[in-house]
Amino acid sequence: VLESFEIANQISSNALEILFQQATILSTYRDNIRCLTLACQILVRVLQQDSHLFKAWYLRAQVLTDIGLFEQDPSHFVDACHNYEKAHTLLSDVDDTVKKEDFYWKWGFCLA
Repeated sequence: VLESFEIANQISSNALEILFQQATILSTYRDNIRCLTLACQILVRVLQQDSHLFKAWYLRAQVLTDIGLFEQDPSHFVDACHNYEKAHTLLSDVDDTVKKEDFYWKWGFCLA
């Protein structure tokens, strides 16, 4: 998987949608800290390009929560909460594909 990402980055290193898709795929490896960390780093790049991208804030919050669970480090939950807060400010602009009850449940889980 990582080799394919390297090729994609060589072709289009700053393509927002490619970067986001890479982060999305990496975030599915919840038991692999390397993948989670890389997903988080990629999402930082995505958000540098578009700080109003709800799905990037939301995914980064989820990844930080997973990192916090993996490392048992509460600082990641604090960072995740800040990302949920930013995503929340953009939630009203999002279409109905995002289930708001899922968003609030995941945010609440982060706070627990």
